[in-house]
Order: sequence, then structure tokens, then C-alpha cells
Amino acid sequence: MSKPKLRVYKDYKTNYKAENYCKLFLPKYQRSLICQLRLGILPLHLETGRYSGKPENKRLCNICNSGEIENENHFLFKCEFYRNERELFLNSLNIQQGMLDTLLNDNISNKLKFLLNEKLFKFSKYLEVIYNKRRRHLYK
Repeated sequence: MSKPKLRVYKDYKTNYKAENYCKLFLPKYQRSLICQLRLGILPLHLETGRYSGKPENKRLCNICNSGEIENENHFLFKCEFYRNERELFLNSLNIQQGMLDTLLNDNISNKLKFLLNEKLFKFSKYLEVIYNKRRRHLYK
């Protein structure tokens, strides 16, 4: 059985250069969250379940109880717990509906490529907002 560490990073990283979020001014916390997300080490249940030996198909979202695995795509684009924040974020992107639909139906790697290259500041703020909301909910 293979253990897919760095799964998002391997799909996302196609050329070896410093990424924009490393070169542009972003708050340290947001930069850290982006790094964790890209490396697949953001403490979502997909990652934390590994420590207890839980099978990947059992690492479900404990936030919305949808029965879906809490991976990066679920966390950012599907979890109902963040619906309001996601709607605000998506509306702030100011992109045509057709392009937005294409983005939302794309794979996580392509979503991240677009958001980290074209909408970095808005995306990093969205990531911070929903991650903090997740932490408050889980550790209240």
C-alpha cells in the first residue's frame, strides 16, 4: 500500500521556481497556511487520520457530516460549514459565471494553480477565514 504524501504538491508543482506567494507580501500566517495546503499537511482529517492508522476512506469530514472525506477539495469548495464564506469569496473573484463553473468543476490542482497565480490575496484571506472557523469549531 502506498502512502501518498505530498499528493497535492506533486500534482500542483509542474516547474521548479519560487511561487508568487513566496515573493509577494503576504502575512506570515496566510503564507504558512498556503504552504501547508500545497504540501498536503494542513491538518485536515485526511492527514490527521493517518496518525491513528485510520483507513483513508474513513477520514470523513467531522464538520459537516456529509460522509465525504475531508480533503483539500472538500474543505475549500464543498463543505457546507463554510458555505457563506465561500460564497463571499467566490463573488469577490469577479469572474464570469461560465469561468467560475469551470473552475469549481476542475480538479484541485488546477483550482489551486488559478487561485494562487491569479487571485492570491483573496484566496489566502479566504483560506485563513475558513481555517480559523474550523479551528474554533473543533477546539471550542
